[in-house]
Amino acid sequence: MEVASPGKRNQDRDHVRKRREYARAGIPVYVLIDDYDDQGAVTLFTGPQPDKADWEDVHVSPTAPT
Repeated sequence: MEVASPGKRNQDRDHVRKRREYARAGIPVYVLIDDYDDQGAVTLFTGPQPDKADWEDVHVSPTAPT
């Protein structure tokens, strides 16, 4: 599980680089909690595809309004 950090550079790292690297490593599940995007979201990545550095399934759930 990962909590996204604020800032463009950190967002790129959390949303792009880590997503690819965790898929490449065959991590079975990656959960990203991002309170810094426009709506706030929890993203669940499952089904890593190491050869493609991507995930089979990606589910995004916006957080509840406060």
